[in-house]
Amino acid sequence: MCIRDRSMGAVTGLLYLRKSEFVQVGVFDSPFKSLKALIEDLCKKNSKIPMWILAGALKIIASTIEEKAKFDIYKLNPLKYEVPFVKHPAFFIVGREDELIPNTHSQELFNAYKGQTKDIRIVPG
Repeated sequence: MCIRDRSMGAVTGLLYLRKSEFVQVGVFDSPFKSLKALIEDLCKKNSKIPMWILAGALKIIASTIEEKAKFDIYKLNPLKYEVPFVKHPAFFIVGREDELIPNTHSQELFNAYKGQTKDIRIVPG
């Protein structure tokens, strides 16, 4: 079985990979390294909100999500919680000009990935 999806699906694949005995390889299209980092990158790119205001707003949002959905958005962090422990073969792909996910996210995930068989491609687009 192979997991392939884009962005959130790619992250879901990374989070699922070591939990499944059926998955043997992962193909990750533009994964983000953490939800917090993605939000910060998008805000830097698309707004002039100072980071200290964003940090405060993110804490309030995270608290509300935790309260209502029982989900800690800070744990949506494959770079910290999953990638260092996965050994499956993996292929990372990201568009050089991807407007949503900076290619640095995929590169950092690739660098931290412990599988012996891994590859990354940064493609036009």
